Amino acid sequence: MGNKLVKISIKGSIMIMFGIGFINLVLVAMLSRLGINERMIIILFNTVFSSALVSYIITFIDKNGNNKEKFFSRYIKFVILFGLTAFLWTKGIFI
Repeated sequence: MGNKLVKISIKGSIMIMFGIGFINLVLVAMLSRLGINERMIIILFNTVFSSALVSYIITFIDKNGNNKEKFFSRYIKFVILFGLTAFLWTKGIFI
């Protein structure tokens, strides 16, 4: 099968927590005050930036890897997962 459980270190967990918190609490709030649709910002930022953050931390910080193909593979998977989840959450569907 080849599917292995990804272990995330404390350092990686803290970076993910603060990074996604910053994206959702600070950046979304700042742009929504400028009159941009908040739902679209949440979907876009969670899809693009949160996926990049998690993929980068898992690939380069916790694995100490240098494999860019693995990063992009994980990034595409996280974009699909985070994008779908963010879209459904804005519609009131919680999975």
